[in-house]
Amino acid sequence: MIFNKKLITNKIELLEYQDDILELFRTSFNAELDKEIWKWAYIDNTCGNPIVSLYFHNDKLIGHYAIIPMRLNFNSNNLLAALSMTTMVDINYRRHGIFIQQATEVYEKAKTLGFSLVYGFPNLKSAPGFKKRLDWTIDTQSYVIRIQGKYLINKKIKSENKICLDFQDKEFLKWRLSKPNQEYIKKDYFVLKKFDDAFDIVYHEFNFLDIEKENYYNLLVDESDGYQNEKEFEYLFGYKIFDDKLIGFEFKKDLIMSDVF
Repeated sequence: MIFNKKLITNKIELLEYQDDILELFRTSFNAELDKEIWKWAYIDNTCGNPIVSLYFHNDKLIGHYAIIPMRLNFNSNNLLAALSMTTMVDINYRRHGIFIQQATEVYEKAKTLGFSLVYGFPNLKSAPGFKKRLDWTIDTQSYVIRIQGKYLINKKIKSENKICLDFQDKEFLKWRLSKPNQEYIKKDYFVLKKFDDAFDIVYHEFNFLDIEKENYYNLLVDESDGYQNEKEFEYLFGYKIFDDKLIGFEFKKDLIMSDVF
């Protein structure tokens, strides 16, 4: 089967295919993709241009894979990283390896454009494919807890060799917290988002002294953080390194790294 393949690295060009992308999302997930959020993530993103692979059969969009740029920090150095975004293959074209082809092409382009890594939060169903076919490292030590504020543990964290979101970049922070139809509460050491009867702690520095002690919170943690009894559900994290100079690092994972759609 012959596909018309487009690899897009320009926001203006991507806008030409917005309707096709929204339609593929609708048929793939039986849901609507919010146009404002799509524009915010792909077009308004202050970190740069996305990389989007589109496969067409005749004039119909049947495959989509994309990454959007994100600013990370590693030992006080800025990293241009990418967040793995919506994977979509039309139901009539699955089992042909289209996603793997698209992701491979996107990653090769990302390397040439200076991206250091790609990361994401694959679900249990897709994680094995990312690991086996795309050579991702999958971290299975992360999970989300639900906990009352008075039981949160304050601790100092080592800053050396930590890869984390670059919240020192004010332009990036302003864009990241401007997600449409979403209200974030920014404090000195953490960022909250209301979620049902609790708050998501979407970013933190392990300093919870100013948090409301009686409220309940959802927090992404690792096995080593000491919250095994409060575990609600697993939250897989994965990544693929493009820059061979990145060695001996750890990720500081926050919910805001995945809170895009």
